[in-house]
Amino acid sequence: MKVTFALVLVVLLAASSVDALPKCFIPCPRHIKPVCGSDGSNLVWYANECGMRVAACHLGSAITKVNEATCSSVKNPFNYRS
Repeated sequence: MKVTFALVLVVLLAASSVDALPKCFIPCPRHIKPVCGSDGSNLVWYANECGMRVAACHLGSAITKVNEATCSSVKNPFNYRS
């Protein structure tokens, strides 16, 4: 009986902690591999593709990866060529 109660408690705590995470919480690697993306009207450099996905989530719309030549007019804040 105690084991069942403990298991139910663990499941409830895990479920409540998942609900507490922000909607756009995506664990991203910390490596810098710049990628340029477009939301259809703006060009922006992101640290990596995961960072671009997080930005798209916060924006609530798609951000598409575009080639480096398309973003040549936008300063790459990472000063890195992929």
